[in-house]
Amino acid sequence: MVAKLAPAGDEVAAPVKRSLPVGETSVAAGEDGDAEVGLSGRWSALLPTVLWAALVVAAGRATWLLARRWVPWVSYLVCAPWVGVLMLQLFSNVDQVLPAGY
Repeated sequence: MVAKLAPAGDEVAAPVKRSLPVGETSVAAGEDGDAEVGLSGRWSALLPTVLWAALVVAAGRATWLLARRWVPWVSYLVCAPWVGVLMLQLFSNVDQVLPAGY
């Protein structure tokens, strides 16, 4: 049994041309700056990011206070999912603020 990894001689495959879906156009780099869109962060997402961070800090503080008054492991078990959801929202907003290279 012989494996055939590449075409030999005259058996060169023709390149496949792929077309864009209807309504989409191709933009070459440098035309109208459209190739740069999405590479820098969105500054409009900075305020929601700060607000989510404040909520995460508040939830962490509330968890700590609850742990001091109640059974610590139970309070952490109850509050961990809530703090986790808040952190996921925070990280989602941080992702929007940062440039694409991060």
